Amino acid sequence: MIYKLFEIVQILLFGSFLLVTLAGLIHGIFLDKLLKYQYFNHKMEWENDGSMNGVFWTAPESKAWQSFFRATKFIDKKWASERPQWVYDDVKATELYNSFRRSRRILIVFVSLMLSIVCIFLAFKMAGFD
Repeated sequence: MIYKLFEIVQILLFGSFLLVTLAGLIHGIFLDKLLKYQYFNHKMEWENDGSMNGVFWTAPESKAWQSFFRATKFIDKKWASERPQWVYDDVKATELYNSFRRSRRILIVFVSLMLSIVCIFLAFKMAGFD
């Protein structure tokens, strides 16, 4: 019975990894859409925010990897907690921002789920199950 439970935990661990990967990709797509929209419709704000790229989208004049790492750091600290000023008066930007926030919340839930399953898996491993 306990071995069957361990097998279920292994399956859940793999499934949660797939969910986190999928949620991360979807979150990256929403981030890209928001940054691309900012680039084309609010270019001054995009430049003031550091001329950032997304995960899959790169602005023509940006240095891809430097901008990507700045973007993820900046967005995790700033955009995730407060709505940028340029989003308030723009309906499309508000929709994109809300999708970005929603996908971030879903990603956080799936990462938390996966970490919980990892803890259960490690508890089984430390108890001597293989």
